[in-house]
Amino acid sequence: MRMSARLLADKLGDLVFDCDIPGSIEPFFSLEFARPAARFLPGRAYVADRVDQAPPGCVLISTDQAPAVEGSAVIRCYGSLDEIYARAMDAFDRHSQFETRLRTSLEQNQDLGEIIEMAAEYLGNQLLVIDRSLGVVAMSHLAVKEKDDTWDFLSRHNRIPEDVLKKMEPLYSASKKSEAQYSARLDKGTELYHIPNVHADLVDGSVYLGWLILVANHQAMTAGMLDLLDMLTAPVSHLLRIRHDEQKPNLKFQEYYWREFLQGRLESREIVQSLRDSRNWAETDFFRVSCLDPGIARTAGPQPSRLIRSIKAMVAGCPVLETEDGLIVVERLQAGTKQTSPLLNAGCSVGVSDICIGFSRLPQLLTQARLALDHARRDKQPAIIFFSNIAIECLLGKSLPASSWPAFIHPLIWQLQIDNPAQFEKSAGTLKVYLENERHLTLAAQKLFVHKNTLLYRIRNLEASLGLEMDQPAERLRLLLSLNLLDIQREAEL
Repeated sequence: MRMSARLLADKLGDLVFDCDIPGSIEPFFSLEFARPAARFLPGRAYVADRVDQAPPGCVLISTDQAPAVEGSAVIRCYGSLDEIYARAMDAFDRHSQFETRLRTSLEQNQDLGEIIEMAAEYLGNQLLVIDRSLGVVAMSHLAVKEKDDTWDFLSRHNRIPEDVLKKMEPLYSASKKSEAQYSARLDKGTELYHIPNVHADLVDGSVYLGWLILVANHQAMTAGMLDLLDMLTAPVSHLLRIRHDEQKPNLKFQEYYWREFLQGRLESREIVQSLRDSRNWAETDFFRVSCLDPGIARTAGPQPSRLIRSIKAMVAGCPVLETEDGLIVVERLQAGTKQTSPLLNAGCSVGVSDICIGFSRLPQLLTQARLALDHARRDKQPAIIFFSNIAIECLLGKSLPASSWPAFIHPLIWQLQIDNPAQFEKSAGTLKVYLENERHLTLAAQKLFVHKNTLLYRIRNLEASLGLEMDQPAERLRLLLSLNLLDIQREAEL
């Protein structure tokens, strides 16, 4: 672990007059007193009176008259160079001692709680580790300056209060990407909880484990603390992974993650991959999403609560999410089969998406299922509506934002993209020209500059591999619209 320029500036405290610290500057691994004619090297920190000769990538500590140096961090301090050097070396030595203690603790596989206490003491603020089941794994116990009801509840019950859980969704929805700036996360966390706090994603390899949260209920939050938080994520993730493998090998995801993913708000690739892998699913599996409205049930049927329990029993093993406007059910299906959904006998209105290849397509399938359920609700009686039967009506009947277009693209187009990505552009182009020319082989072949027998061979291969049903006019129209939407989307991205 190396020390960041911002953390050093924090530790120098009231000695610091001003700073110029580029966001791209790397942490340094040594601190030196630069004598006259000293050679400056990137990746190191120097206390010096002349800093204008330094190359980019250095951390320079000098007096309050030091000029800016392009590509390097400059920390301007009051006092003499000897005093500045003594304070800077003391801060660097303390950081090195912390680093050594942390490394030793990791080598000895020390308890995660003890490491969090040690890190919180060095940071001067509280730390909290939450696993992906939203359970509290470890927390520090520094004395707080003012009464903090949330931290007091955590200390006594070792779980997150309900009011905090309700605030978590907008917090993590606003900053879900792993590469999101900590400053943005800090701003959102402070807005919601009225106490400065920031979260870091804990990921080991491709496995999402939980969050490391820094809470400033002891002293003010500083930029240096955010740098140290970033440095702590790797060792804490490693220890949390060991803990999970030993104690909770099948730790489940909360419904919260599924809701965020299906809404298209779960932007972290690691979390999405872990969500998929937690059920031993693959990107190339086939999926279907259904939306149900238990409120529109048969008159003689059970009450909504009993109906919901019955529905969950029908699809045991599938994610079933209860939302304000009904149920969402995600099913994984066998490849190449058109399985009948048990939900068709649920006794309530159901909207059913396409059967589509690709786990990452589930948010689009949810859009389809919701549109189908909207159609089913119009009957005021239990009805089953398949999106495939209303896709063209939806697309042509209303103006939709570009963000909704992927939901209307035919699932066989996505399958073609996954099955043969190297040939996708060629296959999609061939199919588009063939459909645009109303399946006229000679005309389509001329526009593609191939022999009509070559074109016929390509089309038959596509029909066989994808199970295309191009004798149906509605199917042909949706395929052609889907290919045009892809072209429009590509042009917009360019």
